[in-house]
Amino acid sequence: MQSESKGISVVIPVFNGANYIVEAIDSVLAQSPAPLEIIVVDDGSTDDTPSVVGTFGPPVTYHRQENRGTSAARNLGAALATGELLAFLDADDLWAPRKLALQLAAMADDPRLEIVFGHVQEFFHTPMQAGDAGPAIPGLHPGAMLIRRPTFDRVGGFSEDFQQAEVVEWMARLMEREVMYRVIPDTVMYRRIHGSNKGRDNPVARSQYLHILKRHLDRRRATR
Repeated sequence: MQSESKGISVVIPVFNGANYIVEAIDSVLAQSPAPLEIIVVDDGSTDDTPSVVGTFGPPVTYHRQENRGTSAARNLGAALATGELLAFLDADDLWAPRKLALQLAAMADDPRLEIVFGHVQEFFHTPMQAGDAGPAIPGLHPGAMLIRRPTFDRVGGFSEDFQQAEVVEWMARLMEREVMYRVIPDTVMYRRIHGSNKGRDNPVARSQYLHILKRHLDRRRATR
């Protein structure tokens, strides 16, 4: 497990996340075993994000792109990654202390696994205090997964056509490819709830979900 952990690349997309990103990066740096690299992709922030991220040294690296959305930022980070395993974390969320260790242990127990997800808990406080998080739910979300690089390449990057529902679209493609995955019962990510959460009570997101569902059904019909 220790040798495999040296190949983990962590991608953190951020847009105007200066208020939260230190906690996010710290939650990754606190992992044991430690990741190979933490790739922060700034999606054209206009706040203090560049200077805040600049306070970190290796293994944190900073890359900036014009504002193109979270999907493009995740995809750029994945393209820059050199590890054999990929993990993602949004800049306003946190990893649980043993996130990587638990997921690596699951992969070691069953080498056929291509992805390991965990559970997610939501919280409203800044910073999070013990006992503040809500109930744990299965987290089919980039921030709650550890994925082998060849599997990510096979599924493909996150769609830049769906800025509000790109994770749903990506998961639909994942299911179509019959990827071997497991959801472990442990909490691996804490999702921060605040006024700017993307997709929360968002009519644009609901509309995009319908387009994604149609694409998914059309692809299934085409393969029959």
